Amino acid sequence: MPPPVDILSCVPEKLFYSIQVVIVKIDELNNSITFDVLIYFSWAPATSTFDISTSSQFARVAESSLEWVPEVNFFNVKEKTATEMSYFVDPSSGCTSCIMNWVIDCYETLELHQFPFDRQLAKMTLFLTDVRLTPMRSLANGGVPCPKSFPPPAKQTECIVDLGNWDLNGMKSSLELLSTDTRLVDSELRCKIEITRIPTFYLWNIVLVIFVLVLSSFCAIGVPTDDLADRMSITLTLALTIVAFKFVIVGMVPPTPYLTFLDKYFLFSFVVIGTEVVENFILSYATSNSSLHFEYVFYFILFVLWILLHLILVIGTHFRWFFQSWETVRELDNGSRQNVENGYEAIAIKTDDGIDSGVLNDIISKASNDMSFQKRLSTETGVAV
Repeated sequence: MPPPVDILSCVPEKLFYSIQVVIVKIDELNNSITFDVLIYFSWAPATSTFDISTSSQFARVAESSLEWVPEVNFFNVKEKTATEMSYFVDPSSGCTSCIMNWVIDCYETLELHQFPFDRQLAKMTLFLTDVRLTPMRSLANGGVPCPKSFPPPAKQTECIVDLGNWDLNGMKSSLELLSTDTRLVDSELRCKIEITRIPTFYLWNIVLVIFVLVLSSFCAIGVPTDDLADRMSITLTLALTIVAFKFVIVGMVPPTPYLTFLDKYFLFSFVVIGTEVVENFILSYATSNSSLHFEYVFYFILFVLWILLHLILVIGTHFRWFFQSWETVRELDNGSRQNVENGYEAIAIKTDDGIDSGVLNDIISKASNDMSFQKRLSTETGVAV
């Protein structure tokens, strides 16, 4: 029987990568984002050198024939499916390349205060143990040979948004290396994709409907002021129609513990109709001749305010007045991450018997998607996370 292979001796000094991330679905109702992640890896043999002047002729091989392959872990994943695992070896140089394609469904808490005028940071993080990730380079810059089908080194990271109701602002990636011993490191690659929602669907299918319903309630001015029943039937029927419409579209908007921009718009429409109801009731008991003049002024002011509101909404949508700035979105995300880090630092509080397990479990449950803190936690406290 041949002696067992020392896996660590097979690990390459550097693992060159290039990554393409495609956002294929954003599910606000379930707080999840689906990514199609295509990763290109190339590495040189760990125990030998290669001649870059030799022409590369890569041949496809089975995974079982390789002594070592990269093991990719994704964070905060609900579901993960590998759609492609292809490996290629160049016999002349001994260099190996592989293509990995994953479809992953990640948990993501979306910031929806400005919904449907919202901007999001879609985050995708992968982690590899005991290997140093390095962006893909050309051979002249210290890279390794790779198949011609691989993207050029200039495209180390690329993002595509395959959704009609979102715009891509850009993607930023950061690579963090966590030392494990004198040679091996753990690598964490974080990709933050900046996307902006296109609110057209919600404006045409929700805002326009509410605008017309409230505008229709102004027709009550044509009913005599002393006919309270007919007046109330118009305004209250339209109010109940808006309530019913709100229940119909509940599956189209995400549930949140706070009021979104769209929620505030609905509330304002109720305020407008509620004001009409109160005005109708008061004028039904008025006997002076000036009551009719007051009603005309009241409805004129209410009509102008309602039209002016929607003019501002249309102009603001065109010039993107209602979207948060990207600086604000990034600050909110950085503040959230800082809270996670402070939570892990709090684990340093110990009891006489060691680390308080209640504090430990609570903090880990709130930030279980951050592997770099978990690695540091295990190293500093000796607690397996």
